[in-house]
Amino acid sequence: HKGARSLLAAFDFLNDLRANHQKRQLLTKQKADNYINPKTLCSADRVKLRESFKVIRSMQRTIKSRLGDGLLDE
Repeated sequence: HKGARSLLAAFDFLNDLRANHQKRQLLTKQKADNYINPKTLCSADRVKLRESFKVIRSMQRTIKSRLGDGLLDE
């Protein structure tokens, strides 16, 4: 299913982005966190980040429409 593949690709991208961010922090003796300032990303990664959020939003809307209100409050 295309939606599942897109969601998995978004998850993989976001997870890799977070892991690389934390790796850089640990190598420079900083405390690892989950905050990534989008302004520090290259333009290609900013585009991928926006697209990943679009995929997630789309899947949330699909789930909400199929299962009803209250399960995924925005």
